[in-house]
Amino acid sequence: MPAQLRSLVRDRVDAARTVLAEPNLRRLNLAYALAQLGAWAGFVAISLYAFRHGGAREVGVMTAARLGPTVLVSPFAGILADRYPRHLVIAGLEVVRAAAQLLAAALIIEHASPAAVFVVIAMSALAQTGLDPARAALVPVLARTSAQLTATNALEATVDGAALTLGPAIGGVLLGVTSVQVVLAVVGAAAAGAAMLAFTIVEPTRPREGVTLGAITRQSLAGFRTIVGDRRLRLVVGLFAAQMLAFGLLLVFIVSVPLLELHKGASALGWLNAAAGVGAIVGGILTMTLKGSRLAPPLVTGMGLIALGYAALASFALLPVALLALAVMNLGACYVDVATFTLLQRAVPEEMLARAFSVIGTVIVASLLVGGVLAPVLISALGLRAALGVTAAAVAGCTAAAYSGLRAIDASAPAAVDRIELFAGLPLFRTLPVTVLERLASSARERRAAAGDEIITQGQPGDAYYVISDGEAEVLVDGVGVAQIGRGDAFGEIALLTDQPRQTTVRATEPLRLEVLDRDVFLEVVGGNEESRRVGDALVRGRP
Repeated sequence: MPAQLRSLVRDRVDAARTVLAEPNLRRLNLAYALAQLGAWAGFVAISLYAFRHGGAREVGVMTAARLGPTVLVSPFAGILADRYPRHLVIAGLEVVRAAAQLLAAALIIEHASPAAVFVVIAMSALAQTGLDPARAALVPVLARTSAQLTATNALEATVDGAALTLGPAIGGVLLGVTSVQVVLAVVGAAAAGAAMLAFTIVEPTRPREGVTLGAITRQSLAGFRTIVGDRRLRLVVGLFAAQMLAFGLLLVFIVSVPLLELHKGASALGWLNAAAGVGAIVGGILTMTLKGSRLAPPLVTGMGLIALGYAALASFALLPVALLALAVMNLGACYVDVATFTLLQRAVPEEMLARAFSVIGTVIVASLLVGGVLAPVLISALGLRAALGVTAAAVAGCTAAAYSGLRAIDASAPAAVDRIELFAGLPLFRTLPVTVLERLASSARERRAAAGDEIITQGQPGDAYYVISDGEAEVLVDGVGVAQIGRGDAFGEIALLTDQPRQTTVRATEPLRLEVLDRDVFLEVVGGNEESRRVGDALVRGRP
């Protein structure tokens, strides 16, 4: 194996290890893998059940029953996860999914009407609507570094691809030797296993937002207001919506291409779906080492690959080309997904994350539905080849229009990794989510001091908090030296926490480089995290 390839593989393996070595992230990802495999296996089983009871029309009814209610519920799904411990929300919703799958199996055994079965399956889909924002909001709380955050999102994309490939295969194998109700029971057991894993996650405590009946709608829609009010988020979520619309179109195109263009049978449809899953797996692996501070290039790369795949489908009526195109498009989708999710986790306040990801859920379902309705219209008006070409041009055009704005996002990327690590090593900030550490580090300003300079003076009011990034200083009380401090040490917090004059003087004994946090930023961060408040109280009690 060439050295460059070995290095590529090693980097991806190391990135996965950084995620799986963290117990809480490992449990969260295992729970997600169980849930996704079960969801796809269950989808195959319930689709077969619907087809047996009414053909393609009944499959359409079942699909509408699953997706329709989620469009209405999605904007409100995140409020649970922003009010209550997110791991418990995930565990509770997985229990609901498990119960729904088992109830559906029981109804089929009792020969209940398909409508009753579809209602129960819709309950499972509604629970899924709340799972996705809760998980997305929990990831940045559990991740300890920017690289770990991005790698976790990439690992999720890998799991999605593996589930898309293996889940239907597992469902098909089980259906071949058992029955629909047995498969649904197995899916219910998988959801129960996911619930148990989620329940064991240890999540940092955080302040909860109070909710009254009159405020539920306002608080639920806060995620929309957060995204609409931020130009960066509007741009990235808009590009994500364009990607999802393209894949909504693909739901119809992927059936039309093998039958109308390639003149192949149903087996070609299975091969195309398998190629899509392989592309998603490869994309998830490749995105594991993306740099969290530079996410515009992967967005452009991902959208470009989707446009390229569509252009290939429009240009060549060959099965190998179609297989490669589907793999490339799903690989590109991984880049868009990981970049979008990481940027949201980085830019949205932690207490708003689940509601912001509820917006993503709404965008996904609405875009898929619009694409599914629009595709037949395009095919009827333009023909399949031209419809594919127009979609390729539209994706490329959206990307080109967004390019300058994406470059501006990178220009405002978070602080350097070494500054984030410096803050993460301080007891006051040790338990902060990586996204909060990034915002904290971005708010800091650098100050340099010469030997002999006084950084703070006893008796003066406090207006800032200082962290030494290079050099040494001495701490004096009433003019008498009491301590030497250096890189990684911090001072100035007592005056800020107690609103009293400085209790010490800190003087540089050699050239100093400091990171400085203004009073308001410091108090906002410490006051917003329970563990930071506890450490701050201990520091105050421990000083004279």
